[in-house]
Amino acid sequence: MSKRYPGVEALVDFDLRVAEGEFVALVGPSGSGKTTAMRLLGGFERPDSGSVWIGGRDVTWLPPQKREVNTVFQNYALFPHLSVAENIGYGPRLRGVKARERRALVAGLLQLVQLEGVQERRPAELSGGQQQRVAIARALANEPAVLLLDEPLGALDSRLRGDLQIELRRIHRELGTSFVYVTHDQDEAFALADRVVVVHAGRVEQQGSPAEIYDGPATLWAARFIGAQNFVTGRVDAVRGSRWSIATDVGFLHAEHAHGTLAVGEPVVVAVRQERVAIEPSPSSAVDNAVPVRVNEVVEVGPELRVSASTPGGTAFVSTAPRWGSHQNPGVGDDVVAHWPAASAHVYPS
Repeated sequence: MSKRYPGVEALVDFDLRVAEGEFVALVGPSGSGKTTAMRLLGGFERPDSGSVWIGGRDVTWLPPQKREVNTVFQNYALFPHLSVAENIGYGPRLRGVKARERRALVAGLLQLVQLEGVQERRPAELSGGQQQRVAIARALANEPAVLLLDEPLGALDSRLRGDLQIELRRIHRELGTSFVYVTHDQDEAFALADRVVVVHAGRVEQQGSPAEIYDGPATLWAARFIGAQNFVTGRVDAVRGSRWSIATDVGFLHAEHAHGTLAVGEPVVVAVRQERVAIEPSPSSAVDNAVPVRVNEVVEVGPELRVSASTPGGTAFVSTAPRWGSHQNPGVGDDVVAHWPAASAHVYPS
């Protein structure tokens, strides 16, 4: 499907398929089109072309209340004058569900989101995390075929966000409802989803399991967006089987993963993740790639040690490793070697 606003192509030939019971996360930078996709699924917008199908039914022109979907928003959108139980039971009450059935439904959902005992409180008497759980329970009260979650944890602090990520996975497992989750936080997408859809400029840039996306970004844009990478520009020098030799300003580099159509002499970019690069006085054994560098900065970030270094020509490398590892930590100003295996390096057209 496609969607255009004045002067903006929000979605272009956007094709998203969600299996029954699947947890899919849409991840991308601000303005990439992921929220537009969510609004089209929820019935808050209409596509300019294409259609929306849910459960084998074309719902493109149906309003939100006529679709088998419900949405959880970042700002909770709870009714402040209603109790927790009344908020959760609001949708079923509008549908004419009898009071006894509503009470049983609310009690079950409170147990599901682990909020037993707060049913008489107002939203203002709850923490942010509790309010978000109420919002999730209220969305589930209508028994949707698809639950849409639009940056639902964005307003929470990092510790609480981590706790609720675990709870969301548990709720998804217990219900088996299809979840479509929008976030700009790639770590959150990887932690939650069965399948990650990377959205860029209104298109699906790449999709796959979290491991597939992280270990093998399909394009240079995806490599720059997903995770922290080191990048070196060069030209293809030779190809021997699955091993690519790249001529660069820091010497010949070797990689075992190539993306796109590449030929000898073509300008390319070599990418290698920071955690796959070691920066130390000298490699303990033969290595595929080794670049002499000087250490510029050593920073301890919680359990992680982050070492920044560069070549005399200014090519920068960053290495991250656990602080409790057995490696010898370099100091600022040390002349050392940055090295990594060819199996960890990816090559993209520049």
